[in-house]
Amino acid sequence: MAILLRGRKYHYRFRQDGKNYSGACLGCEVPPDASPKIIASIEKKALEYEAAVLSLPDSEKNSDFQIRAKLHSLIDTMSIEKVKEILNQLQPV
Repeated sequence: MAILLRGRKYHYRFRQDGKNYSGACLGCEVPPDASPKIIASIEKKALEYEAAVLSLPDSEKNSDFQIRAKLHSLIDTMSIEKVKEILNQLQPV
């Protein structure tokens, strides 16, 4: 698992069960005038985002933009454990 700062935006990349997954972390853009403290908080948010994507079922990891947006909004308001709990309760579409 890795998060990378590309330009001003964090991206995640990991390999699971022989498959590679990567993408941009929504809401993890670093402002041009960001202090090291702000950058550290954005990096933490990117790590939480990556962990949430990692916990998704394989069929949803690289698919739907709406799922990623939903994860982003959940991460903003609750802990990663709560996000995982909610994801486990969802029915497949």
